[in-house]
Amino acid sequence: MQKLLKCIKDNTTKNTNEIQKCISSMVCETNQPIPLSSQNLLNAIEIKGEFLVLKLHYNDFEDELKNQNIKYKISQALSVIVSYEDDGNSYKYIEQFVKYIQNNSDEKQNSTFGVKNVDKLSEFPITILFSGILPINQLKMTVGKEIDKLIHSDDEYFIPRFQKHRDDISKEIGIPILPVLPMLDDG
Repeated sequence: MQKLLKCIKDNTTKNTNEIQKCISSMVCETNQPIPLSSQNLLNAIEIKGEFLVLKLHYNDFEDELKNQNIKYKISQALSVIVSYEDDGNSYKYIEQFVKYIQNNSDEKQNSTFGVKNVDKLSEFPITILFSGILPINQLKMTVGKEIDKLIHSDDEYFIPRFQKHRDDISKEIGIPILPVLPMLDDG
């Protein structure tokens, strides 16, 4: 745990104590339903790039389906680690979030989670650590309706083709490039 706290201190300039507290609280001991070690968190923070911590409540899932903020954060991070609290009534919510993160992750990304039992859920029972956020993976792209329609007209063709281009560029520059999620420009 000391290595984790030191790494956070070395890689933050503001709110260091708050970030240390937040990330260290993600640890799920081995006696918990799904353990998450401080070493997992340290490995994630040590990935080259920036990191971001997001705290949520299970009620936020419906908003996420509309706004897709987490989806776009996932698309920017090489590692996504999530800690969930379970008060005995949270399984279906945890399962929703796990499936959502899994469905929006790429094979080049690490996705790990832990679950800890609690008597009462805290204000924010979900903590997500996005790490390995590199500028190349923060690109945003908007497309018009016709281009969007074309891109989604043949996923069997376009998805592997885009993946091959990303893989070729990744190999050339030595940095894993994640999929860019185009947003529909209604304008």
